[in-house]
Amino acid sequence: MNHFLEKIAAFSFGLLCLSTTTGAVPFSSSPEYEANMQRVEKEYVAARELCDVLKGHAQDVCIAEAKAERKKQEADAESAEKNTPEAKTNALISYADAELEVAKTRCQAHKGNEQDICLKRAQLEYQQRVSVAKANQKVREAHQDALDEISEADYNLALEKCERLKGEEKKACVKQVKQQFNQ
Repeated sequence: MNHFLEKIAAFSFGLLCLSTTTGAVPFSSSPEYEANMQRVEKEYVAARELCDVLKGHAQDVCIAEAKAERKKQEADAESAEKNTPEAKTNALISYADAELEVAKTRCQAHKGNEQDICLKRAQLEYQQRVSVAKANQKVREAHQDALDEISEADYNLALEKCERLKGEEKKACVKQVKQQFNQ
């Protein structure tokens, strides 16, 4: 049974790592969040200025990429600030949104049927990314539910063992179990 739980934990951790490989440095305070958002904006302005030397479609793609990078970094910052499974999922969906906008801009270089195919492919890739993000969240939630149930079962089992004892020994056992399980 423990081997099975280890596999579930490893799988879920792997999914969590895959879904959070955003490069953001985790932080926990609002001043850090604000500083990070200011840095993101400065990087966007610098990237946007680099696009000014380009012309036509190349400039459009450059601008779309700069905006997408800003959106991804903002999503990373918000995810790190909130540090919840929902925030991680929302960050992944923001990534998908950003990539979709870049893909749409790139598709503008094509005409007719080629453009339609390009846009359809971009939309399908977007839908796939969103589906994976939502599935990862469900896996994380199911994993956490399973861990909670196992912990509760372990707690109840430990309390049952205390019930076999008497007097001060029983009280000490119950106290130890409650401390062990933070109850």
